[in-house]
Amino acid sequence: MKKNVIIIGNGAAGIRATSRLLNPDHDVNIKVFTEDAHLAYHRPRLIDHLSGRAKFEDFLMKREDFYSADNLDVEYGVRIEKVDPVAKVVIDSQGKSYGYDDLILAVGASSFVPPIENVGVAGVFALRSLDDSNRIIDYIAGVEGKKAVVLGGGLLGIETANSLLARGCDVSVVEMFDYLLPRQLDRDGGEVLQGLLEEKGLKFYLGTSAKSILGDGAVSGVALANGTQLDADIVVVSAGVRPNLDLAKASGIEVNRGILVNDRMETNFEGVYAIGDCCEHRSIVYGQVEPAWQHADVAAGNILGDDLKYSGTKPMAKLKVTGIPVFSTGDISKDEGEVYSLKEKDRYIKVFVNKERITSAMVIGTNQEIAFVSSVSMGKEPLSKLLEMLN
Repeated sequence: MKKNVIIIGNGAAGIRATSRLLNPDHDVNIKVFTEDAHLAYHRPRLIDHLSGRAKFEDFLMKREDFYSADNLDVEYGVRIEKVDPVAKVVIDSQGKSYGYDDLILAVGASSFVPPIENVGVAGVFALRSLDDSNRIIDYIAGVEGKKAVVLGGGLLGIETANSLLARGCDVSVVEMFDYLLPRQLDRDGGEVLQGLLEEKGLKFYLGTSAKSILGDGAVSGVALANGTQLDADIVVVSAGVRPNLDLAKASGIEVNRGILVNDRMETNFEGVYAIGDCCEHRSIVYGQVEPAWQHADVAAGNILGDDLKYSGTKPMAKLKVTGIPVFSTGDISKDEGEVYSLKEKDRYIKVFVNKERITSAMVIGTNQEIAFVSSVSMGKEPLSKLLEMLN
């Protein structure tokens, strides 16, 4: 008898779990529910769509033929309102119920919009979906030199700012930390990156935040906490994301910052798993693609009877920030061990070494330098060779 598996969510985690279960050797029926009206796509590529460098078809995760398998059914534009983990059913917004043997919650996260005064005025956006990107493009269409303000100097904020720059906007970035990419870089690294980005035409207001959005009916500017006022025809809020917890809360599934899971990626109910941006494992909400894939592999494996365990993912980010290669690994906030560094106008390398191994590292430079430091951090290249370069 075939096992019935329901997956709620069709993003990176959900589609990975579907792919792992969708094997002719597995006796599984899969039903996927997604509120999105579109095929699954790579969310990080939205900034390429916003800039005009990519069409939607360019960043699909799976083509249409993937969804034609006999044992796969995808319901688009359907919101699941509640899970009954005792009766093993999910209930949609129309009151219709669907039974399952195992359930995977891959409900993702949503953009966090701080309670800024007048934030609901026309012309204020967040970028989290294809529809968001289309709305932003439509709003700025046909007007050269529009003034744009991006609230948030993290990775997505900077990439969004660069995409708006490519659309002909004059762009300012506001970041409450006093340097950029505070999750991936330290102050020195942030300063190097800022200089490179300013050469591209971006402007930065650091160590402050938006106090209020100006404008009656439509945005006309942003008032900052430090007293500065910026003119703005459009504002994009990039203040991070928050796991989607409403479904879990309504269903008695335990949550903290995310949906709580054990090493099997299982919630407090047997047979109910949570993966990806929505889940919290050992007090960590990752919000990254690589851990989401690992979550999906473990959950799918356990549904198939493999008894897999997830032990966590070491933070590592290989980024291209507006084409500038950036690498970060480990917990850069701990400053463990001896420090070796190199700082130049367009180049920055810093590593922390403890007991002859790299505990954390940051690199702004060439792809070759990043590949080398990454290899050293994984023990594939000798540490002595890197330290010679930094001395």
